[in-house]
Amino acid sequence: MVFVKDWWRGASGRTDRALGFSGTKCGRACFCIARRRISTDVAWLATLIYLTTPWTLRISLIAYAEGSLAFYLISSTMCALLVGQIPGRAVGLSIIAGLLAGNAMASKYTGLISVILPTAAVIAYQIWRSI
Repeated sequence: MVFVKDWWRGASGRTDRALGFSGTKCGRACFCIARRRISTDVAWLATLIYLTTPWTLRISLIAYAEGSLAFYLISSTMCALLVGQIPGRAVGLSIIAGLLAGNAMASKYTGLISVILPTAAVIAYQIWRSI
């Protein structure tokens, strides 16, 4: 914003476009988890339910950070649960889950309590269970 001398072309004027896609990214993550855990039909239903929820549209239009927080929560949880399922990739998946959880806290400070601590607990449990 300072370099361009315009609030609209600067960083804060464009965050609404980045946050607007959080709903679709979270819907895609719901689809991937449901397809992997249950079936493709359930995955389509879960995605449809998530994307047609009025909260998802409202948060995406206002450009609040809750949409990105939800995306990073579901993505880091997905990676943390895969740590125990793919034994050769435990370290890499733990790093990716940690980066996603860190992005959750970067988008909103409440990500520390709602994303980072549960993700760390799930990863620790997955590693402890595999030992």
